[in-house]
Amino acid sequence: MPTQLKTSVLKRLTQVAGTNAMAIPSLKIANMGLRGLGINVSGDPALSAESWFLEKLFTASKNLLCADVGANVGEYSAILVRQGAGRVLKRVPKPSKS
Repeated sequence: MPTQLKTSVLKRLTQVAGTNAMAIPSLKIANMGLRGLGINVSGDPALSAESWFLEKLFTASKNLLCADVGANVGEYSAILVRQGAGRVLKRVPKPSKS
């Protein structure tokens, strides 16, 4: 493909893909690509590679201080502690009053 045409096509794709109308299809395409690479993109840490990653991280580095920003009920903080985090700082940002 000639360079000028390629640049034009990429520019147009960026314009279309960056719109709100394309947000969900873009996410689905990205998830399909990640799954194709063997990466589970499930929101459940037990089903994704996240648990594996945390286990390897905490095995290599003991007593890490972790932050759970947006802790809500602390479910992810509990996962971090179970996997071996030394300490977990939990914070739930409060919206500013305007």
